[in-house]
Amino acid sequence: MVFAISEINNSSNLLPNITLGYRIFDTCNTVSKALEATLSFVAQNKIDSLNLDEFCNCTDHIPSTIAVVGAAGSAVSTAVANLLGLFYIPQISYASSSRLLSNKNQYKSFMRTIPTDEYQATGMADIIEYFQWNWVIAVASDDDYGRPGIEKFEKEMEERDICIHLNELISQYFEDHEIRALADRIENSTAKVIVVFAGGPDIEPLIKEMVRRNITDRTWLASEAWASSSLIAKPEYLDVVGGTIGFALKAGHIPGFREFLQQVQPKKDSHNEFVREFWEETFNCYLKDSPRLQESENGSTSFRPLCTGEEDITSVETPYLDYTHLRISYNAYVAVYSIAQALQDIFTCTPGHGLFANNSCADMKKIEAWQ
Repeated sequence: MVFAISEINNSSNLLPNITLGYRIFDTCNTVSKALEATLSFVAQNKIDSLNLDEFCNCTDHIPSTIAVVGAAGSAVSTAVANLLGLFYIPQISYASSSRLLSNKNQYKSFMRTIPTDEYQATGMADIIEYFQWNWVIAVASDDDYGRPGIEKFEKEMEERDICIHLNELISQYFEDHEIRALADRIENSTAKVIVVFAGGPDIEPLIKEMVRRNITDRTWLASEAWASSSLIAKPEYLDVVGGTIGFALKAGHIPGFREFLQQVQPKKDSHNEFVREFWEETFNCYLKDSPRLQESENGSTSFRPLCTGEEDITSVETPYLDYTHLRISYNAYVAVYSIAQALQDIFTCTPGHGLFANNSCADMKKIEAWQ
């Protein structure tokens, strides 16, 4: 997203003399955190004067949020879409594939750059039919992504006369005893194929338990949310999930993105807490004024040296630099460009040919989200 915005801001064709700014919030993959962030900028849109961050040098008017990119998970996007829809603030998700979000009556201002799960659920059933498997276990996350996805999958299986032996819901918030009980049912089932419609955080506790029990004779069929998740692609899980058949989004090419990733540094991005935290984790060190340094001094036993902030990012193995298959990243890139294109249409609008009352145009200086 940051790369797309800097590209647009440096472009002489797209939005010339207009600078796009951004604020990034971490949803922590939880609805409450996401709503907290959404409320903060919805409220700011309603407040005339506000104290902007010191690095935002904005003239003429106070910027208000005109569009939102995200969220990733469908459950989070659904909650955010309910709130943004009230204020007609456009929201473009790059990874929320739940078919429920296609309901325009309910989610008026929600759009996305990812296909819905209708197709994926059908594709899963096609694969099972192709391999002539007739006895499977279905597992779904207990949220707006897993439930509709597995429902559609069940319908497709019914049409093909294939039996589902167990139908289970799972969540990252499950207690240990619930995970063990679920693993018991899977272990005792004669079905050897497990279809999972869930995200990485939701399925990881089950995978962990399967590894602990060394249950390696199952075939997993993975939805796109965990098929290539770095949470699951760990060497210690390989005996259990090696050979998983997974779905992935179509990859796209972003010219110049690799170079951009290699230039990111905490010194250049001192206000970007994401970069700073990523740096510390990658190089196993703490930056001089890091909030995590205080935490560790106050009780953690693990010692980390100080980072200089100028370490060589190309010298470490990290999924961050794996720009070869840009799937989610490409969808985010397209989302930003679709917003810029909509603004460009407003910018180049000719009075009398506009989209608003009496074919009028919007004022670029006082543009509102609904426009």
